[in-house]
Amino acid sequence: MRTALRDVLLTAVLLVSISTLPACNSTPANSGPKPTPTMPTPATTEKPGKSNPTLTPVVVDPVIARLDGVSITRSQLVEPLIESHGLDLLMQVTQLQMARDEATRRGITLTDTDVTVERDRTLKQIFVDVDPKEYESVMDQLLSQQRLTRREFAMVIETNAFLRALARPTIQGAITDANLLEAFNTMYGQRVRVRHIAVNNMQELQAAQKRLAAGEDFSAVARSMSRSPISKDVGGEMPPFARTTAGIDAAFAETAFALQPGQISNPVNAGGLFHLIKLEEKLAPRTQKFEDVKNSIRVEVEDRALIEAVRVQRREFAERALRNLRIDDPILGRQFDQKLSQANSRSKDRAAVAQQLKAKQEQDARQAAENSPLPEPAPILPPTPESTTRQASTSVTTQPATTEPAR
Repeated sequence: MRTALRDVLLTAVLLVSISTLPACNSTPANSGPKPTPTMPTPATTEKPGKSNPTLTPVVVDPVIARLDGVSITRSQLVEPLIESHGLDLLMQVTQLQMARDEATRRGITLTDTDVTVERDRTLKQIFVDVDPKEYESVMDQLLSQQRLTRREFAMVIETNAFLRALARPTIQGAITDANLLEAFNTMYGQRVRVRHIAVNNMQELQAAQKRLAAGEDFSAVARSMSRSPISKDVGGEMPPFARTTAGIDAAFAETAFALQPGQISNPVNAGGLFHLIKLEEKLAPRTQKFEDVKNSIRVEVEDRALIEAVRVQRREFAERALRNLRIDDPILGRQFDQKLSQANSRSKDRAAVAQQLKAKQEQDARQAAENSPLPEPAPILPPTPESTTRQASTSVTTQPATTEPAR
């Protein structure tokens, strides 16, 4: 099992955390978990001449356990659970409910087979090097590491199955031969293999650069400092990619291809993070005929397009939740506000770092221009006899005669 792929469970493939929502200062607004419910006493039928008695609410807080005559109520269990895990679970429940509602609106039905196929696909993607017979045993270990229950895992799988069903109609007929040819050039053209360190702000960036300048191994710095959940545990290593590989930021790719093996780049702003890139090797193009692999490329291109459509749909749900979600529980509301504040802070930090990097690049460019030697003037060649003759025969000239190479 590759550690990098285990992180798929909590990143692009599976979970939408509140940190993926766009920075916003607005107050969330649709219904979330309610406070401890109350139940009024039964109403009495009003009789002539008598007023209704006042209804006294009765708090419903059932006893769920007893120890030495001491009762333990549901609220004693629920409140700590909400405090420790409530917001993450709320976002999962919210996303699943939105996916169900949207599927109902579009007349899309999800079957048990669809959910099973999605589960098998996810396990295969996570446990690349594991025998399918061992999935269940290694999944217990993975869920424990990621602090997920099987119930939460099942909710995520069902959500993804709905998202895939919602996204599939949007890509039907959208893949052209030009798309396949572009993918062929990407898959079989020149590629690079790199490591990278992704950080949030200038302080982290400078700390990483200082450690590298002191001679520390790039992969060791990536393991301890990188913010990338996909590559951090493997020393920042990424799968080989081409200039036009889907999902690779253009600035990131251009920088990587401009490096020489072993060289480390200047900071690159890509994907909301700041990256230091080290080129490990450049891979030569592979010899292959387009027609021989066209069908397999179509399958891969359609799968990538579907993944992107799912990502877009997931993002739309996250933005809708930010606009419409109303959280009545005070504990969850406080957690939600804290997450939004953190997201706003990270967004401002990234913008500030981007401005600093841009200013530094402009300053470096000016210094390079000021320090570069002036270009030497072009050598003056002696005139040839032919040009001398032409010049003598011209009564008035406003420009020198063109110098031609000697014959």
